[in-house]
Formats: sequence, C-alpha cells, structure tokens
Amino acid sequence: MRTTDKLRNLTDLYLDMHPADRRGAVVGFFMHHGRRVRVGLTPADYDMKDGDEITFVPISKRTVFVTLKIKDDDGQVEGEKSPSDYEMEDGGEITFSPISRKSVFVTLKIKGDDGYSYTRTMRRTDRLQVLIDFFISMDPFSCKNGDFIMFVTLKIKGDDECSFIRTLRRTDGLQVLIDFYNTMVPNDKNGVFMYNGKQVDGEKSPADYMMEDGDHVILCQPVKFLTISVVGPSNFEHRNDK
Repeated sequence: MRTTDKLRNLTDLYLDMHPADRRGAVVGFFMHHGRRVRVGLTPADYDMKDGDEITFVPISKRTVFVTLKIKDDDGQVEGEKSPSDYEMEDGGEITFSPISRKSVFVTLKIKGDDGYSYTRTMRRTDRLQVLIDFFISMDPFSCKNGDFIMFVTLKIKGDDECSFIRTLRRTDGLQVLIDFYNTMVPNDKNGVFMYNGKQVDGEKSPADYMMEDGDHVILCQPVKFLTISVVGPSNFEHRNDK
C-alpha cells in the first residue's frame, strides 16, 4: 500500500478476510509497536517500515475505558464533565482542535497610478521595501523594444495546503515561481511541481502552458510504497500488497 493511504484500507481488508474478528471489532483495536493504531491515519504518520506488522487485539468484555470523538456545535467541551455527561459510547474519539494561529505570511497587492496592480505573498516580518522592489521590477514597459508586457497572477501550493501568490510576466520562466516558493518555504524542496496533471518545466513560461490568473501550481511529494502485515489473535495473517 502507499505510505499515504489510510490504514483503514488495510484493517477493513483484514476484517473482511477474518469475519469473526469483525464481529468483535467494536470492542477490539489494532496495535503497532505497542501503540494503538488510529485507522484514519497513514503508515507515514506512524513511520512504518516495509514488512511491519499491525496486530488486532480483541477485547473480551466491556472495559471502563473508552475512546471518544466529541463534536459539540453548541460550544467548547468542558473538561470537568464526564463521558456519561455527554452520553459517550465506546468506539468514539476525542478530537483536539488547536486554536488557529495568525499566519506568518500575508498576501499584498501594490497598485501604480497607471491602474495596474501586482500581487505577492511575503512574510509579515519582511520589510515593505521587498514589495516596493517587486513593484519596480514589474515595469510593464521594461522590454528593450518598448513592447507592452502582459502579466499573470498564479498560486503555488505545497503539501501543507499553504498557498503563495505572485504576479509574473507571461514570458517569464516558471522557475521564477518555483524559486519564489523555495524562498518562502526553504525546507520543503522535495517533490515535483505539477500543473494540470503534468510536471512543470521551469524553463517554460505561463504563456507556454496557457495559464490564466488564479491558476495553481502544486508541489507533489514522491509516492512511496510498503508492505504491512496484519496479524490476528489466532495468528491469522493477511498481506496487503498494492
């Protein structure tokens, strides 16, 4: 299976192949290296290696412990209350939702008296001279022959769903946009940049790809595969190779 696949694909396959355990799955769980496995996570989340095993552990009787998921649209769940106060049942989860922090980036638009505007994402701690220098570099009449330059504003997005926006000339190589992203996120250089399902060639321009304002270039991480075994209480084993 892929390292990015949810483990539920593997555990469901095991339970389908071993129906006696499916009947007990409500009060059973899967373990990996002494840790309870959350089937909504991926092998990458648990740093699993090729050939690792996940063990199904049935619970013979109801316990005093429960795993719970709380969704309370009416307000924050109070820590002083008990599971019975919320009528919680076995098999749920408690989900921690951290308070969102202010982004370290801001996207600004700078406009000249000619009516043309240019957009750029920058760090909140960057000096605004960065934006001013960017504006000056985007002079629409900067060609040697005086021809007017057309611009396009594109978004480039990484695996963390954070998008960065930059205006560039339609004739610029897309390496300009890639270098801009690498400057914003210097530690996220693994993977390839894709547009409309194809890898982006940094030497080509937005015009070559017929890009329009608002189009996305997306960083895609390389997909890795591994083999994981699921072992049941009776040493039943099923290997899932994809």
